Amino acid sequence: MDISLFKRLSDRYPDAVAYLKHQYRMNRDIMLLSNSLIYDHHLKCASAQVANEALQLSHWNQWKEEMQRDRANLMWLSSAVDPSNAVVFLDTDMLDAGEVRSHGSFSNVSEAKFILLLILEFLKAGLDASNIGVISPYRSQLKTIRTTFSSKQQEHLDDVEVDTVDKFQGRDKSCVLISKERSNKDRN
Repeated sequence: MDISLFKRLSDRYPDAVAYLKHQYRMNRDIMLLSNSLIYDHHLKCASAQVANEALQLSHWNQWKEEMQRDRANLMWLSSAVDPSNAVVFLDTDMLDAGEVRSHGSFSNVSEAKFILLLILEFLKAGLDASNIGVISPYRSQLKTIRTTFSSKQQEHLDDVEVDTVDKFQGRDKSCVLISKERSNKDRN
């Protein structure tokens, strides 16, 4: 069962397959991954507005000044929050952030704390909490993230949507953090 039903049907009935040509939801940088892997670079942004969409951080300049003044050793954080960076991958392999397996699912407390740190910085920079989503493929990680949020007792964290990949289908958020929680000595 290595081949999905969709793949088998599309191989059998290639004339029935229609590829998306214009999309209205992702800016150019976010679209690049799916465009490269799936659409053979044929996918286009529906408009220049969609292509150039960026986070609107109402306190960005103040936040950036504080970062430069008080936390220069966290420049990676500045890059992660910078609205000109539509896609940012943060490698946590070098951190002491091991996964825990329980009841066939995975969670990672260190990564949940990392997610919380990023969200708190986005909030300080002026992003509305209701525009932030956190996605994880594992329900255990979602529970760990929610527990981490509740321990902080920070205003507005309840407005951050935390859910599975499936539940986020068709949803729009200005900022989406993806928790991949898997981190072990085999690096898989």
